[in-house]
Amino acid sequence: MCLTIEVSSFTNYEINIGSISNVDGALFVSEVRNWRGKPKGKFTISNDGEGCCACSMLTDDADWDDKYWDIKREDLIGLAFTVKKISGLCPEGFEFAALWAGDKIEKTKLISIQDFVKIIESNKIENKTQYKIASAEPAASVDR
Repeated sequence: MCLTIEVSSFTNYEINIGSISNVDGALFVSEVRNWRGKPKGKFTISNDGEGCCACSMLTDDADWDDKYWDIKREDLIGLAFTVKKISGLCPEGFEFAALWAGDKIEKTKLISIQDFVKIIESNKIENKTQYKIASAEPAASVDR
């Protein structure tokens, strides 16, 4: 089994993830593509570049059935930094979920990027929870 950290943009824009993964302090971000090889607006995050598996980010005391994921301190710092970078590339916002393979999302939380970064920094990412993160900057309104 495996821990997967998945991020989905609210839109299917093609996002330049290379601008994240090539920055010191960021974790590895891998783009998920459809069967034709086209981007789906989804990404996985890991600390070792091994695709979607984020198990090595967990402490030795982590339990897949706990309320919160127990992530190593150095990876929390990288995750917070990476999520802030993703927020800057997804002006409409994005979704974030850390799930054990085979588990399903049981609840959804709407949250600001600032509050989500605080959750990451305090090591309180909830298991089986999808976070819908508002954009860092409010989008300009358009009159029609």
